[in-house]
Amino acid sequence: MRVLPTATATLVYLFVFHLQAHAACTPTEITSAVIWNSNMALTGDCGVRILNGGSLQINAGVTVTVGATLQNRPAIEVYGGQLVIKGTNPSRVTFVGESGFTGVFIEADQDGSSNAPTLDVAYTEFNGDIGAPLGPRGITVSYVGVKGNPVAWKGLTMANLYSGLEVANTAAIKVVDSQFSNIAEQAISVGTASEVYVQRSTFSGMFAGILGWQTGAIKEVIGCTFKEVGRKNPTDNNGWAIRSTVDGLSGVTISNNVILMDAEAIGAIEFKIISNATIEHNTIAAAVGLSDSPSNGTAVRIVSIGSPLTFSGNLLWGWTRGFDADFEGGVTVRMNAAYHSICGFYDRVQDNCDSNSWLNVYWGPGNTWRLDPKFRDLLGGDLRLQPDSPFIDIVDAADATLPGTDPDGNPRLLGQYDLGAYESPLLDPIDDAFVYLPRDGKVRTIVLTGHNLKAEYTSVEILTTDGQLDPKVTVKPKSIQDIGAQPTHLRLNVVAATDAEPGERWVRVKNNPNDPGFILKTVGEKKSLFVARVPTVTTVEPNVGQPGQTLHLTITGTDFPDTVGEVDLDIGGLPLTVDSVESNTTIKATLQLPESATLASYNVTLTNRSGGASHTLSAGFTVEKKTPMVANITPTKGVVGHSYDVIITGQSFDDSADPTVSFGADTNTVVKVRTEKQLTVTVTITGAATPGMRSLTVTNPDGGTVSVSNAFEVQANTPPSTPELDLMPGLTVSNDGTITLTQTPTDDTPIPGDPTLTYTCVYSTNSDLSAPVEITSSTDGTCAPDTSKLTEDVVYYVQVTVKDADGAESTSTPGQLLYSAVNHAPSTPLPQTPSDDTVLNDTMVSFTFSSASDPEQESITYRLQVSQKGSAFPLIDLAGIAATTDPIQTVALTEALEEDVIYTWRVQAVDPHGKASAWSA
Repeated sequence: MRVLPTATATLVYLFVFHLQAHAACTPTEITSAVIWNSNMALTGDCGVRILNGGSLQINAGVTVTVGATLQNRPAIEVYGGQLVIKGTNPSRVTFVGESGFTGVFIEADQDGSSNAPTLDVAYTEFNGDIGAPLGPRGITVSYVGVKGNPVAWKGLTMANLYSGLEVANTAAIKVVDSQFSNIAEQAISVGTASEVYVQRSTFSGMFAGILGWQTGAIKEVIGCTFKEVGRKNPTDNNGWAIRSTVDGLSGVTISNNVILMDAEAIGAIEFKIISNATIEHNTIAAAVGLSDSPSNGTAVRIVSIGSPLTFSGNLLWGWTRGFDADFEGGVTVRMNAAYHSICGFYDRVQDNCDSNSWLNVYWGPGNTWRLDPKFRDLLGGDLRLQPDSPFIDIVDAADATLPGTDPDGNPRLLGQYDLGAYESPLLDPIDDAFVYLPRDGKVRTIVLTGHNLKAEYTSVEILTTDGQLDPKVTVKPKSIQDIGAQPTHLRLNVVAATDAEPGERWVRVKNNPNDPGFILKTVGEKKSLFVARVPTVTTVEPNVGQPGQTLHLTITGTDFPDTVGEVDLDIGGLPLTVDSVESNTTIKATLQLPESATLASYNVTLTNRSGGASHTLSAGFTVEKKTPMVANITPTKGVVGHSYDVIITGQSFDDSADPTVSFGADTNTVVKVRTEKQLTVTVTITGAATPGMRSLTVTNPDGGTVSVSNAFEVQANTPPSTPELDLMPGLTVSNDGTITLTQTPTDDTPIPGDPTLTYTCVYSTNSDLSAPVEITSSTDGTCAPDTSKLTEDVVYYVQVTVKDADGAESTSTPGQLLYSAVNHAPSTPLPQTPSDDTVLNDTMVSFTFSSASDPEQESITYRLQVSQKGSAFPLIDLAGIAATTDPIQTVALTEALEEDVIYTWRVQAVDPHGKASAWSA
């Protein structure tokens, strides 16, 4: 397709559908089922032709090379037959053309048959030689799909071509998640009673993006990105990103697109006569507008509006005219902004720039627009908004019908939207549970909440309250991760150095080096980070006493409170008094041991009352007699054939010579460390040992002895307990394929030095798991598969095997999981009572309605609204109503309604992600 100027004074564009003349030869005909599993080379003059009854399937990973001699014919023709290209991501089917190739594949019905050909195209790449004569072209398609029900082609990649996708002759095509680059003419053209829908696709380096001509309809362009579109083509014309010359188009949607035109472009979007159309929340910038003067072009031009059109939420930058239209019928223009433009909004009928009758967001007298949208990196082509942009959260959600996500995949915020295509990330204050950060050099985990947070954020920084980077409080590398794949949570591992100054800190999240970042500060009672003075107790002297003694203790450590009133000191509940705080490392106290004091080791706990932070020195003080006493043994069991370092704590052990320690028959012991209060003994359990309970005997060299019955258990190695999958009976639906265990398996016989259990998760489409498609391993009992290996809406059998260090294992019962990455709304509940025209005698009303269900089997809540008849909802709005297991739900109002008033009510169901059903009728 080309764009040609006429010789008249008015510039008219002709869109010519290109069909090349075929050489007089016979292609290789396909009349039966043919499958290509390996690379193919089409080097002859005639290519391949699929006839009625024939089919060609090209499987993933195949490369089709089109030779230079095939310049006058398409590589593949379809005449009423079937062509299936089964590329996957990343294993695409690739068409590569040499210097003379003209068309990688063409679909037509030229044999006159009434059978429309069938094409199924997925993840296919077309890469040609843009300098070749008469071509090359990617796809020419006719007679495929039905209007209003287009055939969906996903993952097309077209590069270095004259034209990409040409659609004509009643075809209906939806292009999704595709890429078009370095195209001499247009990426997509649509004509002759055809329809095109385009979603989430990118266009770069071309004369024109999407063009409609004759009776072809551009029905939908949503979530696409256009960059460097509008270059001059070989006929020296300038293109548009989206342009249609068709009269009377209806039901067009152009939304959520990011358009940065080439410096040579004359405009971004143009339609002729259009009705019932929506152009909203697009960000449209002119590359030439990067200079001091706006471009000599128009962002959006509607030649004639004969019936309703909505133009709202658009952010325009750097155009001579932002929105240029002939207003012959109804039009709604609201909440748009034009900056760095000579005329932001132009009414051709009134010859009026910036009509005062329009409810738009634009500012300034004359031709000056004062509010800079503050793009993050305009020169670099990043049209996302900075945090201080004036266009964040200014559009009411009721004024837009946007997709649920922006072009980055970020969810649109509830309540208000940003102007333009992108939604900006925001941070909320850290929950109080994560305020205090001990300055001890250890890793602490905090969780940030907000909107549109991603694991891809390149850096998280900790700042002082004057905005300076704090080198003493850092985020550990590679510690940023999503929680449950939710874009509202971000987990950070943060470390405060031991010499960090106590006090408040701010958190800054940056998306890329040019991003100014989003700073989290204290807001009201909600806190940012707070580096707390957290005490650490290192010694207690003396640390041993006998019943009836009065001891004067010296407690040493770090970061002690400043005054006695801030100190809370506890030694196992024994009576004591804090006498003084000598410094932040020394405290004096008096301990009175009663005659009835239990002979034991006591924990010493010091708490900073002002900050709530505390530290416990385990077994920091012991009450003892000279007779040996065993207070604790760690560990208390071991496996046959292994050695353990067993720590025996107590009192009155002889520290001048090794005591004798015994754990019974078939065990060998060696004392490694001895003190008066603790023994460290290496216990070796021989392979001949009989499993069972053993007594511990400790004998000092002077004969003092103590024996503890059933102190240590010799165990045979047993498998871990059987894992149980967190799957519902029958079938569980999962959005990300992740499986957890309802009960973490336990290992009653852990192996010393390696207590870790290893979990292996197998996903298979066969009930006997003989053909696994994914196998994952973990040590935390979760199964997080690579979702690219799973197929949407396919049922998988999942089984988990847990194994200990000696290889003993147990396996779960297989469960069934339906993988569904798309979150669907719950069903709509049906009102029961009160029904229409019911007259109630009680102003305290109860409502009943049928229970809703969720396709993903997630928990749901209900929202009920009541209003006076004829008035807008809601008079009463009850949200977050918990669902019961009953088939009929009942909700009672807690406030009385007025008498002699007619009311109406409605109800909807909401899933945990905020996905809501339609309101009940």
